[in-house]
Amino acid sequence: MSVSKTTDSGTDWMRHNLATDGFTCALAIDPTNSDIVYAGGVPGVYRTTDGGVNWSDVSVGLSGSVYALAIAPQNPTAVFAGTPDGVFKSADSGKTWSNTGCSDVNALLVHHNHPDTVYAGTCHGVFVSTTGGGGWTAMNEGFDTLEITSLGMNAAYLFAGTDGKGMYRRGLDIGKEEVKRQLSQNIIFRAQPNPTRNKTEIHYVLSQQSYVELTIYGVQGCLVRKLVSQIQESGAHIVLWDGLDKEGEPVSSGIYLCRLSTHRDTHFIKLVLSR
Repeated sequence: MSVSKTTDSGTDWMRHNLATDGFTCALAIDPTNSDIVYAGGVPGVYRTTDGGVNWSDVSVGLSGSVYALAIAPQNPTAVFAGTPDGVFKSADSGKTWSNTGCSDVNALLVHHNHPDTVYAGTCHGVFVSTTGGGGWTAMNEGFDTLEITSLGMNAAYLFAGTDGKGMYRRGLDIGKEEVKRQLSQNIIFRAQPNPTRNKTEIHYVLSQQSYVELTIYGVQGCLVRKLVSQIQESGAHIVLWDGLDKEGEPVSSGIYLCRLSTHRDTHFIKLVLSR
């Protein structure tokens, strides 16, 4: 297992051997101190605090080959490592690790503004934790494959790279941009009553025949219920949401997002449920 470093923009490289065998799969640099670097792979995680001159094994508590590393931007002592056995978290710069769940992890990402929001790209899709690891929730609506190989983020979108099926993106503030566009285009898409205590009718008009998906999401972006997934004719449509989730259980009071997707566009409206 080794790491190479350049100080002249790639003209020359210096190799640092961390272990006598194995290989390196991931690197993470402390955002507050570039001399602190983590290297993950087989057989584990190594750390340097002097820009790569000296490395120490910080794999206590880890299991499995490390394919991904991530550091919380606003709390760089919190480090995450992804292995086939799960997402491991260290709260003390790698001295100790604990397994927070998930499995077959290929990619990790910590939200740039919310250090407790962590995304994991796995062989089973993308999962999110909003508690700094643990309580993982799938966010796989819209994927043609669940083989996620990489994750990226900008100010507006989470990006996911897949094995052979291209790149996908998902709004971080789901619905905000789409709602603005809907208003500017005067799209007919509404729910009544809204707010509601138990059920609401969702009204929309299609200008032409189209494949339609009508889905309900929680404000964290988790799928609650898929109401429509089929080709529909042009004209007015009304769909009833009875306030139940995909398991047939009543959802709790709160704010939900209804997404209307056609082959041309995607639009959102906010639903308020007050039981």
